[in-house]
Amino acid sequence: MNHGGDIYRNKVKMDFSVNLNPMGTPEGVLAAVERSIASCGAYPDIEQESVRALLGKYTGCRPEQIIAGNGASELIMAGIRAFSPK
Repeated sequence: MNHGGDIYRNKVKMDFSVNLNPMGTPEGVLAAVERSIASCGAYPDIEQESVRALLGKYTGCRPEQIIAGNGASELIMAGIRAFSPK
C-alpha cells in the first residue's frame, strides 16, 4: 500500500496527505513562530479561555460555543465520544 506522504519511496508531484503551502511559509507565520519560541515550555490552558475569547471576538460567537483542539481528528473523535454511539 502506498501513502502519498512517503516521498522517499514514491514519486510524488502533489501531496494532499499533509498540509502544505506551495508558496512557502508566509512571513507573518514565521514571525509569529519566532515571537512564541520563548513560551514553548508553557503548559497550554486546559480550559482554552484565551483562545476561545479571541475566537469569540473574531467570529461573534460566545466563547462557550467554541471548542479548540489539536486537529480535526481530535475534534471528530471528541464529538463522537460526546454522543456515545453504540
